[in-house]
Amino acid sequence: KVSSDGLFDLRDLPAAFDEAKASDWVGGTVSGNLLTVDTDATEVTYVYDTDSDWPMDVTLVVDKVEEAEVYRIYNPGNGKHHYTTDASERDFLAENGWIYEGIAWYAPEAGEPIYRVYNPGNDNHLYTMDAAERDRLVEGGWKYEGVLCNSAGTDGVPLYRVFNPYVTRNPHHYTDSMEECEFLKSNGWIVEGISWYGLSK
Repeated sequence: KVSSDGLFDLRDLPAAFDEAKASDWVGGTVSGNLLTVDTDATEVTYVYDTDSDWPMDVTLVVDKVEEAEVYRIYNPGNGKHHYTTDASERDFLAENGWIYEGIAWYAPEAGEPIYRVYNPGNDNHLYTMDAAERDRLVEGGWKYEGVLCNSAGTDGVPLYRVFNPYVTRNPHHYTDSMEECEFLKSNGWIVEGISWYGLSK
């Protein structure tokens, strides 16, 4: 699986792949441990030195993963973080006092959906893959706003959900950074675990 721009980290290959032992690349170019797959290539081939009289001919089948960018925006007035794949929503909020903090994670174009629900009473958003949790919130007055994005497989980058038990407004935070999780935990937040998975940045 390669990113939409055709990049693949060769260190993800099995059996302690050694790039120095690979030669005669066809279908892509290599720089260090990074393979850039040629546009429209469906496979990449190379010859691998097995430290014997019989080098191995290898074919990698290419599966390009289309990505969606999930943006993270922060409201310094109420401490809320908001997540969206809509660049126009991101820009509208940034023009109205929010701070754009960059891409929170990359999401695949296909996968299990992550739902976005909104509480108009306290301006909270919640993001969840749990359809039962979504439905309970909607029954309690929240508004279902559709699918935020999709989750990658469990071999992707874990996204953690962190909860602040001391506030009622905007108590949840989502991050792929364990360092950020530990910092929030040291300040009384509760790390609720992995909510879903993103793609490698």
